[in-house]
Amino acid sequence: MEKQATDLLFASTTQVQPEFLDELHTAPDTCAIIAAGGSGVRFGDPRGKQFVNLCGLPLISWSILAFDEAPSISSIVIVCATDRMDEMRSQTVDILTLHKPVYFAAAGATRQESCYAGLLRAPQTARYVAIHDSARPLITPEGIEDTIARVRAGADGALLAHPATDTLKIVAKGMVEQTPDRSCYWYAQTPQVFGREAILAAHKHARMHAVVATDDASLMEQLGARVEVVSTPAANIKVTVPEDLILAEAVLLDRFAQAATGGEV
Repeated sequence: MEKQATDLLFASTTQVQPEFLDELHTAPDTCAIIAAGGSGVRFGDPRGKQFVNLCGLPLISWSILAFDEAPSISSIVIVCATDRMDEMRSQTVDILTLHKPVYFAAAGATRQESCYAGLLRAPQTARYVAIHDSARPLITPEGIEDTIARVRAGADGALLAHPATDTLKIVAKGMVEQTPDRSCYWYAQTPQVFGREAILAAHKHARMHAVVATDDASLMEQLGARVEVVSTPAANIKVTVPEDLILAEAVLLDRFAQAATGGEV
């Protein structure tokens, strides 16, 4: 996708949204940590899905652009394999016109270790961190700002999430044991936002006690933190298999059309 189209898309989300006005008067105080250390084996592309083309840009570039345009973001840390840092910089960062400084951190063997490395690289001047999976390219500046706002308002943490819409079953050995009330269940997404020192302490506690979790919010929850959910459209999908890329492309193309026509398509 031509640069003019991407500029139009992000200009429409950061300049005409009235809910951003309060945020624009707040000094940028949040470091974005984008986890991009996965191999993407399930996706089936030897390059890794971070580099797969999505509407003319590498998939991870869409997340980088969204965080760069979010008023509260002061810097960005990309966590990736050490031997791919130069490639990541040249193919996904250098091709963009960015306003925020971008740093790199070496990915660990697990997502949890990678996020910890990203936290250690985050500038100590950052009051908050927004941890995001690079495989969610449809994140918007609005979603980022809404999540940060919850933590600024007093929550110990906040994450984007979507209410479960499918019927859920608790299964053991292939047999249904229970059908829980799905109204209590949400699909956790990213970004997940916390005070920088608080989530760093949670990671250190997990390392000390050999605690393993699938997301950063879980580490905070185990310490009794109050983590709030911020409802987000289902469009903030995670690209895991090639079929997901088709949906992501359709969503982005619709956003381009909306931006080009002022919301009238």
